[in-house]
Amino acid sequence: MKIKKSVTFCLIITACITSVVVFANAKTEFEMNPKNQEDYFTFAVIEYSKGDYLKAIKYCNEGIKAGGGTFDLFSTKAQAMEKLGNIDGAILALTEAVKLPQNSQTGAAYYTMAKLEYSKNNLKSAAKDYIKASESYMWESGNSNNNKKIYIKLANEARLKATAIQQEISQKKQK
Repeated sequence: MKIKKSVTFCLIITACITSVVVFANAKTEFEMNPKNQEDYFTFAVIEYSKGDYLKAIKYCNEGIKAGGGTFDLFSTKAQAMEKLGNIDGAILALTEAVKLPQNSQTGAAYYTMAKLEYSKNNLKSAAKDYIKASESYMWESGNSNNNKKIYIKLANEARLKATAIQQEISQKKQK
């Protein structure tokens, strides 16, 4: 019985080591010959999760060149740029993302753009993007059976933030 457990354990360890070696080799082969935007996106996410934001941006840029770009590539690029403190670059990447056909992530992209604009004290742009986020979330609520209430709540929150910023702009003008 003890021998069977030892043999089984050794086989499991061998299988795990083999899997790691195969994955490492596969990554090396992939990096030398990427196939499509999805491949680039996958490796951008891997590098982002490891904290290598420059490499994540590199993969995003290569993926965008390979096929015109996807929402996920632009969004991941924006997140990596924000982590590096490149707020303008993050806003530009999100601007490209929201030019693509509307999807379930468009509202979040506008919301993030608004937060970034606000952090730069670009109040008019921030208010405008919060309004676009609200509109996008309302669109998403009409296209979602499961998350309708969540999208409506997000839309209302974005609208409130836009209103608060507009009031802030008015108060600054009055001074």
